[in-house]
Amino acid sequence: MQEQIIPTPEAIRTFLADNPKTRARDAAQKLGIAECQLVAATVGYGATRITAHPDQLIPAVETLGEVMALTRVGDCVHEKVGAYGNYHSGPHASMTLTEDIDLRIFPSHWVTAFAVETPTSSGVRRSVQVFDAAGDAVHKIHLRDSSDHDEWSSLVSDLALGDQGLEQAVEPRKPTEAAKSRPKRPMCCARNGPS
Repeated sequence: MQEQIIPTPEAIRTFLADNPKTRARDAAQKLGIAECQLVAATVGYGATRITAHPDQLIPAVETLGEVMALTRVGDCVHEKVGAYGNYHSGPHASMTLTEDIDLRIFPSHWVTAFAVETPTSSGVRRSVQVFDAAGDAVHKIHLRDSSDHDEWSSLVSDLALGDQGLEQAVEPRKPTEAAKSRPKRPMCCARNGPS
């Protein structure tokens, strides 16, 4: 098997500058890297590494007020506008429960996170982006005009990690677990018992 050559952070940033309208996921695919590696290359250039653990991250996000929560899986994108709140921690599963955002979180999959500021023609877009061990986006939180942008700098400084490296190691993607099922017994056996 041939070892994958990962572009340098400088090459990634150059690609992004030359292709400003390309979505991050598409840019990563064109570069042959994980989306997390793409974002890591912009640390210090708009991105800051922050803690990914939901016990710290979600309470900080609650201070932002109304945001857009985004989760993408394969060919499906789920977007929801609302405020995070009513957070419940758990070692296996955590959750946030509000009228607008009802989210189940599996902390073991929240491995790497960034606070991202992206300049656009209409101003700076701010987002929190969370990735799994394979570098795939698990969840993103986008600020809106109605969000409390004054809380953004506190979130970034409170959650910033000591390691602000530009490169990101990722693990091979684990195969999708097969669906579990309990086959039905044939009708003859169900009524009459085993033969």
